[in-house]
Amino acid sequence: MARSLPIACTLTDAELRARRVLFLERVAPRVRQREELANGIAWTLDGDAFADVTALLELERECCAFLRLRIDAEPEKGPVRVELTGPDGSGEVVRGLLGV
Repeated sequence: MARSLPIACTLTDAELRARRVLFLERVAPRVRQREELANGIAWTLDGDAFADVTALLELERECCAFLRLRIDAEPEKGPVRVELTGPDGSGEVVRGLLGV
């Protein structure tokens, strides 16, 4: 049986602000499409964003244990689709994590 994780981020306010800056500077400019999901958000990004996206998601795994992260990268450095979702009721929290 899977344990129930709290829908919460463990970052301090200062750490969360720094994370948002990282997102806004390195990832957000490459977002080509944004999709609201029932329990989160999905982005389609330029293929060259893969390294920055995976670095950001690695950081998110450390502070938001409840997140489910999915990456789908097209061949030949094509677009990258990223889904950040969580358990039922976490959609608003997921969307608010990075100020999106």
